[in-house]
Amino acid sequence: MHLSFYMFQPQKAFARVAPDIGEMNVVSRVFRSFDQTYLIRCYVIGAAFAALFIGVHFLPRETPQAMTVGDFLYPAVCLVFFPFAKRMYDTGRAFALGNNAFAFPIVIFMSAKILINCVLFALSPVIGPVAIAYLAYRTRPAI
Repeated sequence: MHLSFYMFQPQKAFARVAPDIGEMNVVSRVFRSFDQTYLIRCYVIGAAFAALFIGVHFLPRETPQAMTVGDFLYPAVCLVFFPFAKRMYDTGRAFALGNNAFAFPIVIFMSAKILINCVLFALSPVIGPVAIAYLAYRTRPAI
């Protein structure tokens, strides 16, 4: 009986099998999984680290070196992937620590936070694609 009902309405028969084009856009699904303020905050922090990475090249040295494309390309790639790496870190931290709160002196806390963000920024080309794949899998439409 159930099959005969769908026999006359083929659009309903394949509605669950073939999602519409809007659900198949992986990039929009991944970016919609972020809170907008979180994404902006991550890009601002990433831009500060990118400026720091590029600015280190301009420090005075004994042997001056010319800037290469890689001196700008690596921080740019890190900047693109930083929010995804940070999201992966925050998800793992929330899973491991749960809702527990720890009290540390502010100097230790902020130093650790800056160090962790710097390491995440530097490793974001490695962590970021894994995080994007995880978010694409996690936000996929149900069949």
